[in-house]
Amino acid sequence: MIMSGLEKLPPGQYGETERYHWDSGGEVCDLFVEIREVPEQWLEPLWELYDECLHTDDTAQQQSCYDRETFMAAMGDPDYIRVVLLLDGVPRGLILTTTNLDKAAITYINTDMIRKRYPAEVAEGRFMYITSVYVSPVVRNLGFIKLMATAPVRIALERDYVISCDVSDNSLFLVDMMMALAREQGEEVEKDLLGSQHYFAVKRVSQGTS
Repeated sequence: MIMSGLEKLPPGQYGETERYHWDSGGEVCDLFVEIREVPEQWLEPLWELYDECLHTDDTAQQQSCYDRETFMAAMGDPDYIRVVLLLDGVPRGLILTTTNLDKAAITYINTDMIRKRYPAEVAEGRFMYITSVYVSPVVRNLGFIKLMATAPVRIALERDYVISCDVSDNSLFLVDMMMALAREQGEEVEKDLLGSQHYFAVKRVSQGTS
């Protein structure tokens, strides 16, 4: 992925495996990949942003699966891979993934079905589930979002992981974006639909009066 002005920097003090810096000529983006030690000053802004982005009135199913306590625990849990996006020094996005199915179960997935469908990948720790992904509405540059989404895709390809997630109808584009990013890296991938769920309401049709 070639982006004008994008720099790959040496890993810093937070234990990340990769760090990227991008001055787009007006906004400065910093991306920390597989960050082990999330700075304390980032924790509350990331939680507040999660709470804002995932509590939505646009979907029938509640999109948030963490409360404040479990979110903060995940931010320090070594079983999670964390990707943090900063914009002008302020936390503006986060991806949380894990290969620990018991911890992925917080998203209400049926882990028994996953183990049955992907027995080898689960047994070898190669089934990676995205438990949360969100970006602040103030992030207008789609290049920043693409850079952020590239990280888990690249990790999955390098380690031969199956990468999985659940998305609302409003976020289906994320799956297509991940597949496109994988193909940009020369990999042929396919989408395996794990299931679907629909929400309905049956109501009486009002009858007109004569």
